[in-house]
Amino acid sequence: MKWAASLLRDLAGWLRREPVSVPEGGRAISHSADARLAIWAVTAADLVVEAVVDAVVPATLRVFHLLWVGCALVLCAGVCAMTARTPHLLDGRVLRLRTGPFRELTLPMSHVMSVRAEHGLTVGHGLRRSPDDAEAVACSVGSATTVLLVLAAPVEVRVRRGAPVLARRVRFSADRPAEAARLIREAAGGGPVRAPPTFVVRCATKEDSHRRARVSRVGRVDVTARTRAGWDWLRGPERWTRRALAVDLALVGVLVVLGLGVEELDHGSLRRMLTSAAAVALLVLLRRRLPVATLVVAAAVSPFLPGTLLVTSLLGWSAGRRIVGVGRALGAFAVAFVAEVGLSVVQQSYMRPLLVIVFSALMFLATTVMPGLASRYWSQRRTLLRALQERNGQLLRERAMVAGQARLRERQRIAQDMHDSLGHQLALISVHTGALEVDPKLTDHQREAVGVLRQASVAAMHELREVVGILRDGVEAPAPVEEAAQPAARGVAGIAGIVEAARGAGTDVRLTTSGQPRPLAAACDHAAYRIVQEALTNAYKHAPGARITVELRYEDDSLVVEIANGPAAAPGDAEVVSGGQGLTGLRERARLVGGMVYAGAADGGGFRVAGVLPYGAEPAGAEEPADDFGQRARPAASKDAPPMDWAAVDRELEVRGRSRTGGVALGCGIAFAAVVLLVIAVGAGVALVVSSAMDAMISRADFDAVRVGEPERAVRDRLPDGENFMTSGMEGKGPARPEGSHCLVLLSEEDSQLTTDTAFRFCFKDGKLVDKQAYEVEQ
Repeated sequence: MKWAASLLRDLAGWLRREPVSVPEGGRAISHSADARLAIWAVTAADLVVEAVVDAVVPATLRVFHLLWVGCALVLCAGVCAMTARTPHLLDGRVLRLRTGPFRELTLPMSHVMSVRAEHGLTVGHGLRRSPDDAEAVACSVGSATTVLLVLAAPVEVRVRRGAPVLARRVRFSADRPAEAARLIREAAGGGPVRAPPTFVVRCATKEDSHRRARVSRVGRVDVTARTRAGWDWLRGPERWTRRALAVDLALVGVLVVLGLGVEELDHGSLRRMLTSAAAVALLVLLRRRLPVATLVVAAAVSPFLPGTLLVTSLLGWSAGRRIVGVGRALGAFAVAFVAEVGLSVVQQSYMRPLLVIVFSALMFLATTVMPGLASRYWSQRRTLLRALQERNGQLLRERAMVAGQARLRERQRIAQDMHDSLGHQLALISVHTGALEVDPKLTDHQREAVGVLRQASVAAMHELREVVGILRDGVEAPAPVEEAAQPAARGVAGIAGIVEAARGAGTDVRLTTSGQPRPLAAACDHAAYRIVQEALTNAYKHAPGARITVELRYEDDSLVVEIANGPAAAPGDAEVVSGGQGLTGLRERARLVGGMVYAGAADGGGFRVAGVLPYGAEPAGAEEPADDFGQRARPAASKDAPPMDWAAVDRELEVRGRSRTGGVALGCGIAFAAVVLLVIAVGAGVALVVSSAMDAMISRADFDAVRVGEPERAVRDRLPDGENFMTSGMEGKGPARPEGSHCLVLLSEEDSQLTTDTAFRFCFKDGKLVDKQAYEVEQ
């Protein structure tokens, strides 16, 4: 009772346009305009349905039906009045957010940390908890919210259902979210809450006339800028390319020609044809910028301009794809449906209203609703696929980044271990060999061998420093001073040096070169050096004392590096340490530059390593491994593609969880829609039956006006044709008919009873009416 009294009081104040009471120094923040629009749209659609139902309701029940319709109108108008006359209230100390007819959420302004306009969806209505955020609550008439309020400290909020929530974030709806956020921000920051601007009216002076003259001159100069601004507004948020413009102009041409054909079939005047063509062109060009307005206008003018009937399919397709939000789309199509059906009844007033309503409803469903549903499905499917592709690419990129970080951490760990252990051992070797080299007891040959060992340890230290730098930072360490003067020391030019060092250590090594030397890429040059170095090292370890040959062959398309050694002259050392990764590393290094490495036994018991390195090849880089489905991270989208609006995607593709109340509401909605469709079908069937029955019925006065002896043609012109299932079989009933005659049987409009019908029989012979009879026939 309290709720009904408040509803009627707000409705009376809304109808009298009484101002909303606001505390002194405060401001009102309006909300729920979209909900009111949806309520009015549904109400208008319900009135159309109720008009159809009223045509088939018996006269004894029509009073109750009209009472029900009146109560529904009062209820809808009262709900709209309550939402309009209970705004959110803001003053310098507190913010009162309306959560229902008699409930509000009061928040101290000192607790507000930040506020911003942000669209969101939270299932339910009133004050409720957010299902995806344990520290957030929402308060709005519908599911949509437009403002996010972040609190500095949690506030205990008692929601409609469930335990209280310690909320740090509050979502609510406002008709102008940006302005509401600004007002709350100013009030929370201690700034003044500005009142609406006031305007002062004063008399014009001579100075004002001069100023207007200057402004007019500037306005004439700025026509181009205004035209450009108007064109930008006309294009709307979508890019209007030349291709899109050409497609629109082609659509205008096709629809105008088809519309003129429809107007010609309807015997339209020249003025109406030109108006129809202009309306089609304007609606097609504006459908991108104003999908709702063009849909409603086309539905409203189609009963008066038949040439615009075909454009409704295009506008329905455009509106279904471009209107964001299911509620707004439903409201737009409902308003268009009411406009088309209502104006069709007005325009075709000479026909039965029920038939016009049924036919117009079916036409609207076929020409507007079906294209809109197909367009919305296609648009949502395309949006879903694009969102899945974007998120899949993002996940692949994130996976690659995580894998790269893991590799980097592992490389840094390996580099640290190598620096701490191997670096220390090589430093000791270098120090001891340096001290041994100056020992006076050594012979010249021994001192030369110790020098070679010291140089090898120093070179190993430099190589270790380079490897550690690459592992740790991903870049090569700076070359030592002695190698800076010889930049090719680690390439093909340095192979002779390591061969000479091997000879100095007492190994029989021979180097041969054939072909015309050609420049190599840095990666290939270094790969050739590493192949020779690794092959010589393996020969030292596994075939000591064996003869080694190193051959460099410059062929037409590649450099061939071949190292072969004979069988070992002495048994190898069993304690030789080998990591087993040398040849594997050579193969990978050659693969990265487009070459290959072969390693295997040679004729005569030796071993052979050969590498083929192409000229001018740059490092190919490590190919990113594919995932379990063979996918790799795709490159970023082109700059021309618009960024993905994830908030809009979530709003468009959101699947709401169904609560018990939502399930009941959905079931009631489905039942209501089924009843409406059933009523329309039954009404259409009844209308067709009644229309058919009228072709087989006449009144008693018409029967009495027909005289025996009148010509058959004159009688038949005055009577219905009688071809109806209701008169089937009645010709043989009643009195005997004259011999050789053929008869026409009709039913009486007034004398029919529950169990019997009154039949009128007219018998003709030789072109004249020879007999007429009236008799009772059992049903």
